[in-house]
Amino acid sequence: MGACIRQERRAGSHVLTGQGPGEVHTASSLTVDKDKLQIYDQSQMKLLTYSLKKASDSLQISFMDDVSFSSNKGIVRRAWLFADSLYLSDGQLGAENKKQKRFQLHDGHSVIYSYDDFPVQGKDLEKVFLFP
Repeated sequence: MGACIRQERRAGSHVLTGQGPGEVHTASSLTVDKDKLQIYDQSQMKLLTYSLKKASDSLQISFMDDVSFSSNKGIVRRAWLFADSLYLSDGQLGAENKKQKRFQLHDGHSVIYSYDDFPVQGKDLEKVFLFP
C-alpha cells in the first residue's frame, strides 16, 4: 500500500515576504471576505488587501492596495475593514490620552472615533473581532 499525500494550497504562500508594496513582514491578522484577502502587517502598521480569484484548480491572489495606520500615534495590533472605507483597529491611542482607548475607528487617514470596549453588540457583528 502506498501512502496518500494530500497537497494543500495556502493563501499565504502567494503573498511575498518583505517591506515593499504588497509585501508582508509581520502578519498579525488575516481575514477573508468573499473575494478579498486582508492581512494586517503589524511591523509596517498597514492593512494590505488582495483580490482572490479561483481559476480551475488554482487560486490567484493579486495585491490591490494598503491602508496605513502609522498616523495613529499609538499601538495598532490588528486592523480590519469594518464597513465601506471605515476600518476598525485594536490598539491603544497613546500616552497623551488619559484613558487608553482600546479600539479605534479610522476613515483611512485618521482616527475618527475611539472606544474603551468593542464598539458593536450582537453575535453577528462581533465576527470581525473573532478570528484564528
